[in-house]
Amino acid sequence: MNSHLIVDLHCDTLLELRFQNKHLSEYEGHITPEKLCIGNSLLQSFAVFTPTNGIAERHQITDSPLKWFHDTVDLFDREITSMPELFMPVRNSYDIRKAPSQNKISALLTMEDCTSADGNLSNLQTFYDRGVRMIGLIWNYENCMGYPSSNSPV
Repeated sequence: MNSHLIVDLHCDTLLELRFQNKHLSEYEGHITPEKLCIGNSLLQSFAVFTPTNGIAERHQITDSPLKWFHDTVDLFDREITSMPELFMPVRNSYDIRKAPSQNKISALLTMEDCTSADGNLSNLQTFYDRGVRMIGLIWNYENCMGYPSSNSPV
């Protein structure tokens, strides 16, 4: 990894690992350790996506949104720390600047929406404490942060 060129701000790999009950080292999807190395990745974001509505029903997910969040972050922590020679978890901008000098890829924990806040804005601090550094406030469904669209004219 001589030249770091790629910053990918989203992937659903954590969700796929949960659904497939696999480890990142054996995953064959879009984002794999091998592909990240070949692609000269500087930073890969790993999104926590909380299934709701039909997705949760289809996959028989009964966990609360906050439990799903914690379990997914636990998975992220296990997977990233299992490959310390490859990944450096990102907690601040210094980590991103430091990673290339150690021939590592920055692993940034993100959230696809705020469903996991479960109506409690104080959970934002929980997300930060667990390592989340970027959040997309809404996805396709309403949550405590807002609404994704409106049928009302502006």
